[in-house]
Amino acid sequence: MLPETFVYNRLRKYFGTDIYYSKENTEVDFYIPDREPIQVTFSMDNYQTREREIKALGKAIKS
Repeated sequence: MLPETFVYNRLRKYFGTDIYYSKENTEVDFYIPDREPIQVTFSMDNYQTREREIKALGKAIKS
């Protein structure tokens, strides 16, 4: 099972269908209204992956 699928299923249990995906210049895995965005990654050991994921969260939080 993909990590995103697992997280989606857990979020769906707690928040129902009020879960969104955002792709505004960079990808944010999940957005639930009135909550912080959620980013899912298998590993953040790689510097480029870590920077990409953090950058996407920063953009999502600002918008």
